[in-house]
Amino acid sequence: MAPVKYGQATIPWTVSWSGEDSFFIAPCPYAAGRPALCQPERPGDGRPLFAKPHSCRQRKAMFHRLCDICGRTLHAHTLVSMSQESPREVPGLGFFPLAVEPMVHRHCGAEALRHCPSLKRQQANGTLRIRQVFQFKLIAQLLNEAATKEFAGASASGAVGHLKLAIIKATDRDIKWLGAA
Repeated sequence: MAPVKYGQATIPWTVSWSGEDSFFIAPCPYAAGRPALCQPERPGDGRPLFAKPHSCRQRKAMFHRLCDICGRTLHAHTLVSMSQESPREVPGLGFFPLAVEPMVHRHCGAEALRHCPSLKRQQANGTLRIRQVFQFKLIAQLLNEAATKEFAGASASGAVGHLKLAIIKATDRDIKWLGAA
């Protein structure tokens, strides 16, 4: 996959674009064919919406274990989570961080830290979490009727929103380990 650019900046693979900012409910192969909140696929159309992951690309990245930044496979690579989620009760699993952000390659995480204002702020204020992930489980976020009406204008209680990453076993790492020091 070729990186998508906006001006000189490389844009993370899962980011939504303003030209994709509409929603509908449809079966999703990354959610076992269940109804899910979906978006048109037009990366590069408009401007990047950094705080809004594309619903389909986010689920695809989680399901196929693709890097959040470059969209390439993470199989046979070190798994890195840069989510700032703190542990919480995950029904049926226990007490774990539950991240909406897909994992990244180490080198992609280092690149993101060099360019992402949010990660730079987290580093500056001491809240940056870099985890090497050894074990995880995917959890489907189920939407209620109000959410599907708000986003897609349709009543579809139980439709899948994002897939979330329950981080079962991980080790905290620092920016030097990431390769960003």
